[in-house]
Amino acid sequence: MKYVLIATLASIVPVIGSAQVTRDTARIAPIVVTATRSPLSAAHSPATISVLNGDDLQKAGITTVLDALRQVPGLAIVQTGSYGGATSLFIRGGESKFTKVLIDGVPVNEAGGAIDFSTLSTDNLDRIEIVRGPASVLYGSDAMAGVVQLFTRRGEGKPRLDFSVRGGGFSSYDGDAGVRGATSGVDYTVSGAKHRTGGIQPFNSAFTQNVGSALLGWHGTGADARITTRYTDGHYQFPTNGSGQPVDSNAARKDDHLAVGLDAGYRIDEHVDVRIALASSSMHALTDDQADSPGDTKGYYYTTGDRSYRRSGEIRANVMVSDMVSTTIGGQIERQWQTSATTSNFGPSSYSARRRNTGAFAQMLVGGSLPLTATLGGRYDHNEAFGDFFTYRGALSYVIDGGLRFHASYGTAFREPTMLENYGGGFVIGNPELSPEQARSADLGVEQTFEEGSVSATLFTNTFTNLIDYKYSATLPNYF
Repeated sequence: MKYVLIATLASIVPVIGSAQVTRDTARIAPIVVTATRSPLSAAHSPATISVLNGDDLQKAGITTVLDALRQVPGLAIVQTGSYGGATSLFIRGGESKFTKVLIDGVPVNEAGGAIDFSTLSTDNLDRIEIVRGPASVLYGSDAMAGVVQLFTRRGEGKPRLDFSVRGGGFSSYDGDAGVRGATSGVDYTVSGAKHRTGGIQPFNSAFTQNVGSALLGWHGTGADARITTRYTDGHYQFPTNGSGQPVDSNAARKDDHLAVGLDAGYRIDEHVDVRIALASSSMHALTDDQADSPGDTKGYYYTTGDRSYRRSGEIRANVMVSDMVSTTIGGQIERQWQTSATTSNFGPSSYSARRRNTGAFAQMLVGGSLPLTATLGGRYDHNEAFGDFFTYRGALSYVIDGGLRFHASYGTAFREPTMLENYGGGFVIGNPELSPEQARSADLGVEQTFEEGSVSATLFTNTFTNLIDYKYSATLPNYF
Protein backbone atom coordinates (compact mmCIF):
# COMPACT_ATOMS: atom_id res chain seq x y z
CA MET A 1 0.00 0.00 0.00
CA LYS A 2 1.37 3.41 -0.89
CA TYR A 3 0.52 6.84 0.39
CA VAL A 4 1.79 9.94 -1.39
CA LEU A 5 1.39 12.98 0.80
CA ILE A 6 2.29 16.57 0.02
CA ALA A 7 2.34 19.01 2.91
CA THR A 8 3.04 22.72 2.69
CA LEU A 9 3.78 24.04 6.12
CA ALA A 10 3.90 27.79 6.50
CA SER A 11 4.41 29.23 9.95
CA ILE A 12 5.43 32.73 10.90
CA VAL A 13 5.22 32.56 14.67
CA PRO A 14 6.09 35.38 17.09
CA VAL A 15 8.59 34.41 19.74
CA ILE A 16 6.73 36.27 22.49
CA GLY A 17 3.49 34.62 23.56
CA SER A 18 4.12 31.26 21.92
CA ALA A 19 4.49 28.00 23.82
CA GLN A 20 6.28 26.40 20.89
CA VAL A 21 10.01 26.86 20.54
CA THR A 22 11.08 25.04 17.39
CA ARG A 23 13.92 25.30 14.97
CA ASP A 24 11.47 27.33 12.89
CA THR A 25 10.88 30.05 15.49
CA ALA A 26 13.91 30.19 17.79
CA ARG A 27 16.31 33.06 17.27
CA ILE A 28 19.14 30.79 18.40
CA ALA A 29 18.63 27.25 17.17
CA PRO A 30 18.56 24.70 20.04
CA ILE A 31 20.94 21.77 20.31
CA VAL A 32 19.17 18.47 19.60
CA VAL A 33 20.27 14.85 20.02
CA THR A 34 17.34 12.68 18.95
CA ALA A 35 17.91 12.97 15.19
CA THR A 36 21.54 11.78 15.17
CA ARG A 37 22.22 10.51 18.74
CA SER A 38 24.91 13.24 18.95
CA PRO A 39 24.51 16.91 19.97
CA LEU A 40 23.82 18.95 16.85
CA SER A 41 22.38 22.37 16.18
CA ALA A 42 18.82 22.11 14.91
CA ALA A 43 19.73 24.67 12.24
CA HIS A 44 22.04 22.07 10.66
CA SER A 45 20.03 18.92 11.35
CA PRO A 46 19.40 16.86 8.20
CA ALA A 47 16.15 15.60 9.72
CA THR A 48 12.87 17.48 10.03
CA ILE A 49 12.78 18.47 13.69
CA SER A 50 10.65 20.48 16.10
CA VAL A 51 11.61 21.33 19.68
CA LEU A 52 9.08 22.33 22.33
CA ASN A 53 10.50 24.19 25.33
CA GLY A 54 9.31 22.88 28.69
CA ASP A 55 9.29 26.24 30.46
CA ASP A 56 7.18 27.78 27.71
CA LEU A 57 4.71 24.91 27.90
CA GLN A 58 4.39 25.42 31.65
CA LYS A 59 3.83 29.16 31.29
CA ALA A 60 1.07 28.47 28.78
CA GLY A 61 -0.64 26.09 31.22
CA ILE A 62 -0.08 23.03 29.00
CA THR A 63 0.12 19.98 31.25
CA THR A 64 -0.23 17.12 28.75
CA VAL A 65 2.09 16.02 25.97
CA LEU A 66 -0.90 15.52 23.67
CA ASP A 67 -1.81 19.23 23.93
CA ALA A 68 1.83 20.19 23.37
CA LEU A 69 2.10 18.09 20.20
CA ARG A 70 -1.03 19.65 18.68
CA GLN A 71 1.19 22.63 17.76
CA VAL A 72 3.64 20.65 15.63
CA PRO A 73 3.21 20.57 11.80
CA GLY A 74 2.71 17.13 10.29
CA LEU A 75 1.24 15.62 13.47
CA ALA A 76 -2.38 14.70 14.22
CA ILE A 77 -3.77 13.89 17.67
CA VAL A 78 -6.94 11.84 18.23
CA GLN A 79 -8.44 11.36 21.70
CA THR A 80 -11.44 9.25 22.64
CA GLY A 81 -13.94 10.46 25.20
CA SER A 82 -13.17 12.98 27.92
CA TYR A 83 -9.91 13.91 29.66
CA GLY A 84 -7.72 10.84 30.11
CA GLY A 85 -9.30 8.93 27.22
CA ALA A 86 -7.08 6.79 25.01
CA THR A 87 -5.02 9.08 22.76
CA SER A 88 -3.19 8.29 19.52
CA LEU A 89 -0.53 10.23 17.58
CA PHE A 90 -0.22 10.08 13.79
CA ILE A 91 2.93 11.45 12.12
CA ARG A 92 2.82 12.13 8.38
CA GLY A 93 -0.15 9.83 7.92
CA GLY A 94 1.51 6.86 9.63
CA GLU A 95 -0.46 4.75 12.08
CA SER A 96 -0.39 5.45 15.81
CA LYS A 97 2.00 2.51 16.39
CA PHE A 98 4.57 3.99 14.01
CA THR A 99 6.10 6.48 16.49
CA LYS A 100 8.89 5.59 18.92
CA VAL A 101 8.45 7.41 22.25
CA LEU A 102 11.40 7.88 24.60
CA ILE A 103 11.78 9.43 28.04
CA ASP A 104 15.44 10.35 28.56
CA GLY A 105 16.38 7.59 26.13
CA VAL A 106 14.08 4.96 27.67
CA PRO A 107 11.53 3.46 25.20
CA VAL A 108 8.06 3.62 26.76
CA ASN A 109 6.00 2.07 23.95
CA GLU A 110 4.67 -1.40 24.55
CA ALA A 111 6.38 -4.04 22.44
CA GLY A 112 5.30 -3.37 18.87
CA GLY A 113 4.79 0.37 19.31
CA ALA A 114 1.41 0.66 21.04
CA ILE A 115 1.20 3.65 23.40
CA ASP A 116 -1.51 5.80 24.94
CA PHE A 117 -0.40 9.43 24.87
CA SER A 118 -2.92 10.40 27.55
CA THR A 119 -0.49 8.95 30.12
CA LEU A 120 2.29 11.46 29.26
CA SER A 121 2.48 14.78 31.08
CA THR A 122 4.76 17.80 30.64
CA ASP A 123 5.73 17.95 34.32
CA ASN A 124 9.41 18.69 35.00
CA LEU A 125 10.34 18.63 31.30
CA ASP A 126 13.23 20.55 29.81
CA ARG A 127 12.05 20.00 26.24
CA ILE A 128 10.33 17.68 23.80
CA GLU A 129 12.13 16.78 20.56
CA ILE A 130 10.09 15.53 17.60
CA VAL A 131 11.74 13.91 14.57
CA ARG A 132 9.56 13.30 11.52
CA GLY A 133 10.55 10.45 9.22
CA PRO A 134 11.81 6.85 9.66
CA ALA A 135 14.46 6.36 12.35
CA SER A 136 14.86 2.59 12.74
CA VAL A 137 18.57 2.94 11.94
CA LEU A 138 19.13 4.51 15.36
CA TYR A 139 16.16 3.20 17.33
CA GLY A 140 15.14 -0.15 15.86
CA SER A 141 11.51 -1.25 15.74
CA ASP A 142 8.57 1.16 16.11
CA ALA A 143 10.31 4.23 14.63
CA MET A 144 8.44 3.90 11.31
CA ALA A 145 7.12 7.48 10.98
CA GLY A 146 9.04 9.40 13.63
CA VAL A 147 10.40 9.72 17.16
CA VAL A 148 9.17 11.77 20.13
CA GLN A 149 11.59 12.14 23.05
CA LEU A 150 10.91 13.80 26.42
CA PHE A 151 13.87 15.21 28.36
CA THR A 152 13.73 15.77 32.11
CA ARG A 153 14.82 19.19 33.36
CA ARG A 154 18.34 19.31 34.81
CA GLY A 155 19.30 21.19 37.93
CA GLU A 156 21.70 24.13 37.90
CA GLY A 157 22.95 26.77 40.33
CA LYS A 158 21.79 27.11 43.91
CA PRO A 159 18.91 24.94 45.14
CA ARG A 160 15.53 26.37 44.21
CA LEU A 161 11.95 25.37 44.89
CA ASP A 162 9.28 25.64 42.20
CA PHE A 163 5.57 25.13 42.74
CA SER A 164 2.32 26.09 41.09
CA VAL A 165 -1.40 25.54 41.55
CA ARG A 166 -4.14 26.04 38.96
CA GLY A 167 -7.87 25.44 38.94
CA GLY A 168 -10.81 25.72 36.58
CA GLY A 169 -14.17 24.38 35.50
CA PHE A 170 -15.37 20.76 35.66
CA SER A 171 -13.80 20.49 39.15
CA SER A 172 -10.36 20.64 37.54
CA TYR A 173 -7.07 21.46 39.24
CA ASP A 174 -3.35 20.98 38.70
CA GLY A 175 -0.63 21.18 41.32
CA ASP A 176 3.10 20.59 41.09
CA ALA A 177 6.22 21.16 43.17
CA GLY A 178 9.89 20.43 42.70
CA VAL A 179 13.39 21.20 43.85
CA ARG A 180 16.50 21.42 41.66
CA GLY A 181 20.08 22.60 41.82
CA ALA A 182 23.72 21.69 41.26
CA THR A 183 26.93 21.57 43.27
CA SER A 184 30.45 20.09 42.95
CA GLY A 185 29.85 18.33 39.63
CA VAL A 186 26.45 16.96 40.68
CA ASP A 187 23.11 18.23 39.41
CA TYR A 188 19.68 17.06 40.53
CA THR A 189 15.99 17.61 40.17
CA VAL A 190 13.02 16.04 41.97
CA SER A 191 9.42 16.83 41.14
CA GLY A 192 5.88 15.70 41.89
CA ALA A 193 2.53 16.68 40.41
CA LYS A 194 -1.17 15.88 40.62
CA HIS A 195 -3.82 16.53 37.97
CA ARG A 196 -7.56 16.01 38.34
CA THR A 197 -10.75 16.83 36.49
CA GLY A 198 -14.36 15.79 36.88
CA GLY A 199 -14.66 15.43 33.12
CA ILE A 200 -17.21 16.80 30.68
CA GLN A 201 -19.86 14.09 31.10
CA PRO A 202 -22.57 14.40 33.79
CA PHE A 203 -21.27 11.32 35.64
CA ASN A 204 -18.40 8.80 35.74
CA SER A 205 -15.93 10.81 33.63
CA ALA A 206 -13.35 11.89 36.22
CA PHE A 207 -9.63 11.61 35.52
CA THR A 208 -6.86 11.71 38.14
CA GLN A 209 -3.13 11.48 37.49
CA ASN A 210 -0.08 11.50 39.77
CA VAL A 211 3.40 12.11 38.37
CA GLY A 212 6.81 11.83 39.97
CA SER A 213 10.18 12.38 38.29
CA ALA A 214 13.82 12.71 39.24
CA LEU A 215 17.21 13.17 37.63
CA LEU A 216 20.66 12.82 39.17
CA GLY A 217 23.67 13.74 37.09
CA TRP A 218 27.42 13.63 37.71
CA HIS A 219 30.18 15.21 35.65
CA GLY A 220 33.84 14.44 36.21
CA THR A 221 37.05 14.73 34.21
CA GLY A 222 36.38 12.89 30.98
CA ALA A 223 33.38 11.01 32.39
CA ASP A 224 29.73 11.60 33.15
CA ALA A 225 26.66 9.68 34.26
CA ARG A 226 22.95 10.36 34.55
CA ILE A 227 20.14 8.43 36.23
CA THR A 228 16.55 9.35 35.49
CA THR A 229 13.19 8.01 36.59
CA ARG A 230 9.59 8.94 35.86
CA TYR A 231 6.50 7.38 37.44
CA THR A 232 2.93 8.03 36.36
CA ASP A 233 -0.33 6.55 37.56
CA GLY A 234 -3.80 7.37 36.34
CA HIS A 235 -7.43 6.60 37.08
CA TYR A 236 -9.80 7.18 34.17
CA GLN A 237 -13.57 6.73 34.44
CA PHE A 238 -15.65 6.41 31.26
CA PRO A 239 -19.46 6.39 31.11
CA THR A 240 -19.83 5.26 27.49
CA ASN A 241 -20.75 1.73 26.46
CA GLY A 242 -19.71 -0.07 23.27
CA SER A 243 -22.06 2.05 21.15
CA GLY A 244 -20.79 5.33 22.61
CA GLN A 245 -23.84 6.05 24.77
CA PRO A 246 -23.14 7.62 28.23
CA VAL A 247 -25.01 5.04 30.31
CA ASP A 248 -22.28 3.26 32.30
CA SER A 249 -21.78 4.37 35.89
CA ASN A 250 -18.86 2.19 36.95
CA ALA A 251 -16.49 1.53 34.01
CA ALA A 252 -12.93 2.58 34.82
CA ARG A 253 -9.31 2.04 33.90
CA LYS A 254 -6.31 2.29 36.20
CA ASP A 255 -2.70 2.22 35.04
CA ASP A 256 0.79 2.93 36.26
CA HIS A 257 4.01 3.39 34.28
CA LEU A 258 7.62 3.45 35.45
CA ALA A 259 10.62 4.40 33.30
CA VAL A 260 14.17 4.19 34.66
CA GLY A 261 17.33 4.92 32.70
CA LEU A 262 21.09 5.08 33.20
CA ASP A 263 23.35 6.79 30.66
CA ALA A 264 27.10 6.93 31.33
CA GLY A 265 30.03 7.94 29.17
CA TYR A 266 33.81 8.02 29.23
CA ARG A 267 36.05 9.99 26.87
CA ILE A 268 39.04 7.82 26.02
CA ASP A 269 40.81 10.66 24.21
CA GLU A 270 39.92 13.72 22.19
CA HIS A 271 38.72 11.54 19.31
CA VAL A 272 36.83 8.69 21.00
CA ASP A 273 34.17 8.50 23.67
CA VAL A 274 32.16 5.46 24.74
CA ARG A 275 28.65 5.47 26.19
CA ILE A 276 26.62 2.81 27.96
CA ALA A 277 22.85 3.00 28.41
CA LEU A 278 20.54 0.80 30.47
CA ALA A 279 16.78 1.25 30.19
CA SER A 280 13.71 -0.26 31.81
CA SER A 281 10.05 0.62 31.32
CA SER A 282 7.11 -1.22 32.84
CA MET A 283 3.35 -0.88 32.73
CA HIS A 284 0.47 -2.26 34.76
CA ALA A 285 -3.14 -1.58 33.74
CA LEU A 286 -6.55 -2.76 34.91
CA THR A 287 -9.77 -2.10 33.00
CA ASP A 288 -12.90 -2.96 34.96
CA ASP A 289 -16.58 -2.81 34.02
CA GLN A 290 -18.86 -4.79 36.31
CA ALA A 291 -22.48 -5.67 35.56
CA ASP A 292 -24.03 -3.55 38.30
CA SER A 293 -24.33 -0.48 36.05
CA PRO A 294 -27.76 0.66 34.79
CA GLY A 295 -26.29 0.57 31.28
CA ASP A 296 -25.47 -3.14 31.51
CA THR A 297 -29.01 -4.28 30.72
CA LYS A 298 -27.84 -7.66 29.42
CA GLY A 299 -25.50 -8.41 32.30
CA TYR A 300 -22.28 -7.91 30.35
CA TYR A 301 -19.15 -7.49 32.43
CA TYR A 302 -15.40 -7.82 32.02
CA THR A 303 -12.13 -7.20 33.83
CA THR A 304 -8.79 -7.08 31.97
CA GLY A 305 -5.39 -6.87 33.61
CA ASP A 306 -2.23 -6.16 31.58
CA ARG A 307 1.42 -6.14 32.59
CA SER A 308 4.46 -5.54 30.41
CA TYR A 309 8.08 -4.47 30.47
CA ARG A 310 10.91 -3.61 28.09
CA ARG A 311 14.49 -3.82 29.36
CA SER A 312 17.52 -3.06 27.25
CA GLY A 313 21.23 -2.44 27.29
CA GLU A 314 23.25 -0.53 24.72
CA ILE A 315 26.88 0.36 24.12
CA ARG A 316 28.03 2.80 21.47
CA ALA A 317 31.21 4.59 20.52
CA ASN A 318 31.50 8.03 18.93
CA VAL A 319 34.68 8.43 16.90
CA MET A 320 35.91 11.71 15.41
CA VAL A 321 37.54 10.55 12.20
CA SER A 322 38.46 14.14 11.28
CA ASP A 323 37.29 17.67 12.03
CA MET A 324 34.46 17.16 9.55
CA VAL A 325 33.57 13.48 9.92
CA SER A 326 32.40 11.47 12.92
CA THR A 327 31.00 7.97 13.20
CA THR A 328 28.73 6.30 15.74
CA ILE A 329 28.88 2.52 16.14
CA GLY A 330 26.72 0.65 18.61
CA GLY A 331 25.00 -2.54 19.66
CA GLN A 332 21.82 -3.20 21.65
CA ILE A 333 19.94 -6.06 23.24
CA GLU A 334 16.36 -5.84 24.49
CA ARG A 335 14.04 -8.18 26.35
CA GLN A 336 10.26 -7.76 26.05
CA TRP A 337 7.53 -9.40 28.14
CA GLN A 338 3.78 -8.97 28.33
CA THR A 339 0.88 -10.77 29.95
CA SER A 340 -2.85 -10.19 29.76
CA ALA A 341 -5.81 -11.86 31.49
CA THR A 342 -9.50 -11.17 30.96
CA THR A 343 -12.50 -12.40 32.93
CA SER A 344 -15.98 -11.81 31.48
CA ASN A 345 -19.40 -13.37 31.09
CA PHE A 346 -17.98 -15.03 27.95
CA GLY A 347 -15.37 -16.86 30.02
CA PRO A 348 -11.69 -16.31 30.85
CA SER A 349 -8.84 -15.75 28.39
CA SER A 350 -5.17 -14.96 28.85
CA TYR A 351 -1.71 -15.03 27.31
CA SER A 352 1.88 -14.52 28.39
CA ALA A 353 4.69 -13.99 25.90
CA ARG A 354 8.27 -12.81 25.73
CA ARG A 355 10.82 -12.17 22.99
CA ARG A 356 14.33 -10.80 22.55
CA ASN A 357 15.77 -8.36 20.02
CA THR A 358 19.44 -7.74 19.26
CA GLY A 359 20.80 -5.12 16.91
CA ALA A 360 23.91 -3.35 15.67
CA PHE A 361 24.08 0.02 13.93
CA ALA A 362 26.54 2.47 12.42
CA GLN A 363 26.15 6.06 11.28
CA MET A 364 28.51 8.56 9.67
CA LEU A 365 27.98 12.28 10.21
CA VAL A 366 29.64 14.80 7.92
CA GLY A 367 29.73 18.47 8.85
CA GLY A 368 27.56 19.55 11.76
CA SER A 369 28.68 23.18 11.79
CA LEU A 370 29.38 23.70 8.10
CA PRO A 371 26.82 24.75 5.48
CA LEU A 372 26.56 21.08 4.44
CA THR A 373 25.53 18.42 6.96
CA ALA A 374 24.93 14.83 5.90
CA THR A 375 24.32 11.48 7.57
CA LEU A 376 24.43 7.92 6.26
CA GLY A 377 23.63 4.93 8.43
CA GLY A 378 22.55 1.30 8.51
CA ARG A 379 21.27 -1.15 11.11
CA TYR A 380 20.93 -4.92 11.43
CA ASP A 381 18.29 -6.35 13.80
CA HIS A 382 17.59 -9.92 14.79
CA ASN A 383 14.26 -10.72 16.40
CA GLU A 384 13.99 -14.23 17.79
CA ALA A 385 10.33 -14.36 16.71
CA PHE A 386 10.49 -12.67 13.28
CA GLY A 387 14.01 -13.08 11.93
CA ASP A 388 16.49 -10.58 10.49
CA PHE A 389 15.98 -7.03 9.22
CA PHE A 390 18.26 -4.44 7.67
CA THR A 391 17.34 -0.74 7.58
CA TYR A 392 19.19 2.28 6.27
CA ARG A 393 18.84 6.04 6.01
CA GLY A 394 20.63 8.91 4.30
CA ALA A 395 19.93 12.62 4.83
CA LEU A 396 21.50 15.99 4.10
CA SER A 397 20.99 19.66 4.89
CA TYR A 398 22.51 22.65 3.10
CA VAL A 399 22.38 26.20 4.48
CA ILE A 400 22.70 29.23 2.21
CA ASP A 401 23.52 32.73 3.44
CA GLY A 402 20.43 34.69 4.31
CA GLY A 403 18.74 31.93 6.30
CA LEU A 404 17.73 29.72 3.37
CA ARG A 405 18.10 25.98 3.93
CA PHE A 406 17.39 22.90 1.82
CA HIS A 407 17.07 19.40 3.28
CA ALA A 408 16.31 15.91 1.97
CA SER A 409 16.29 12.33 3.25
CA TYR A 410 15.50 8.75 2.28
CA GLY A 411 15.21 5.80 4.62
CA THR A 412 13.59 2.52 5.62
CA ALA A 413 12.08 1.26 8.88
CA PHE A 414 10.13 -1.65 10.38
CA ARG A 415 7.69 -2.40 13.20
CA GLU A 416 7.28 -5.74 14.90
CA PRO A 417 3.69 -6.81 15.72
CA THR A 418 2.33 -6.05 19.16
CA MET A 419 1.79 -8.87 21.61
CA LEU A 420 -1.97 -8.36 21.24
CA GLU A 421 -1.73 -8.73 17.45
CA ASN A 422 0.31 -11.91 17.83
CA TYR A 423 -1.36 -13.58 20.80
CA GLY A 424 -4.76 -11.92 21.25
CA GLY A 425 -6.44 -11.63 24.63
CA GLY A 426 -9.77 -10.41 25.94
CA PHE A 427 -12.18 -10.43 23.01
CA VAL A 428 -9.42 -10.56 20.35
CA ILE A 429 -7.95 -13.61 18.58
CA GLY A 430 -4.27 -13.10 17.81
CA ASN A 431 -2.28 -14.26 14.79
CA PRO A 432 1.18 -15.71 15.52
CA GLU A 433 1.98 -15.86 11.77
CA LEU A 434 2.14 -12.07 11.29
CA SER A 435 5.24 -10.54 9.75
CA PRO A 436 6.64 -7.12 10.75
CA GLU A 437 5.43 -4.05 8.89
CA GLN A 438 7.96 -2.16 6.76
CA ALA A 439 8.27 1.38 5.42
CA ARG A 440 10.18 3.42 2.86
CA SER A 441 10.08 7.18 3.13
CA ALA A 442 11.57 10.18 1.34
CA ASP A 443 11.23 13.91 1.86
CA LEU A 444 12.45 17.15 0.31
CA GLY A 445 12.09 20.54 1.95
CA VAL A 446 13.05 24.20 1.92
CA GLU A 447 13.04 26.65 4.81
CA GLN A 448 13.55 30.40 5.03
CA THR A 449 14.36 31.72 8.49
CA PHE A 450 13.77 35.29 9.58
CA GLU A 451 14.70 37.07 12.81
CA GLU A 452 11.56 35.99 14.65
CA GLY A 453 10.04 33.26 12.55
CA SER A 454 10.23 31.20 9.40
CA VAL A 455 8.36 29.77 6.44
CA SER A 456 8.93 26.19 5.36
CA ALA A 457 7.52 23.67 2.90
CA THR A 458 8.12 19.93 2.85
CA LEU A 459 7.05 17.25 0.38
CA PHE A 460 7.21 13.65 1.56
CA THR A 461 6.14 10.22 0.39
CA ASN A 462 5.63 7.11 2.51
CA THR A 463 5.28 3.53 1.30
CA PHE A 464 4.08 1.01 3.90
CA THR A 465 4.07 -2.74 3.21
CA ASN A 466 2.88 -5.79 5.18
CA LEU A 467 0.37 -3.55 6.97
CA ILE A 468 -1.43 -5.33 9.80
CA ASP A 469 -5.20 -4.81 9.84
CA TYR A 470 -8.15 -5.98 11.95
CA LYS A 471 -11.26 -7.87 10.91
CA TYR A 472 -13.85 -9.25 13.28
CA SER A 473 -14.27 -13.01 13.51
CA ALA A 474 -15.50 -15.20 16.33
CA THR A 475 -13.30 -18.15 15.34
CA LEU A 476 -10.45 -16.95 13.08
CA PRO A 477 -7.51 -14.63 13.90
CA ASN A 478 -8.67 -11.00 13.96
CA TYR A 479 -5.37 -9.59 12.66
CA PHE A 480 -4.06 -10.28 9.18
